[in-house]
Amino acid sequence: MKDYYTIYLRGYCGWNGNDVYANCSSPKAIFWFDPISVWGLDSNTTGQAIEQVLPESLRTGLATYEKVSKAMAVTYLVALATTCLTILVGISAIFSRWGSFATTIFAAASAVFLLASSAIAIALFATLKTVLNKELEADYGITTSTGSKGLIVSWIGTALAIGSGFFWLLSVCFCSGKSPFNPGSKDARRTRAEKTPYTYERVGSPYLGPQGDQAVPLGNMGYNAGPQVQKQTAYEPFRHS
Repeated sequence: MKDYYTIYLRGYCGWNGNDVYANCSSPKAIFWFDPISVWGLDSNTTGQAIEQVLPESLRTGLATYEKVSKAMAVTYLVALATTCLTILVGISAIFSRWGSFATTIFAAASAVFLLASSAIAIALFATLKTVLNKELEADYGITTSTGSKGLIVSWIGTALAIGSGFFWLLSVCFCSGKSPFNPGSKDARRTRAEKTPYTYERVGSPYLGPQGDQAVPLGNMGYNAGPQVQKQTAYEPFRHS
């Protein structure tokens, strides 16, 4: 047995003294730490059966740990696959709302599986720590602690996946996914004419414009000859002569 062991999601490392993180196992997609095999208890030379070496509660806990750890690995793999599909299918969201809808489905699946994986990881390692400390600390002096960095990374990924699914859902509801610059769209084939802003347009009055000396907007207005001065009778928006 080594002095120290660090158990990861895909493998473990064991070392003595200051040889930190030495003797690491090869990463496996579906991994669980089997102390009976790692410590050589399945081929002990004392002539005792493994049932006599380890208590039944520890063996039961290890069997449960094996099953749950494999389920956790599968959920992480599914979460990884759905995340990759979200990125690929998300390209189709540029062209239509159906693309956004399909992307939302994969993003939601990724969030659900990541949430399940993170929850299983916390429950699994907390339970394993309790079982190992209860059964091994008093009789063998083996203590177990749980690291937090891996769990923190997992929960950060879960939060980002949930946010991704939420914003993809908003894109289905509020983004049209259509571009007027698409050569094949109807909007691109239409002729558009826009008025120049801040222009002064003539108001026709009566219907066909001024007739004779009628005073109308933008029409030519005459002078009012008074006894002393000539006064202009026009005012804006009327035009005087």
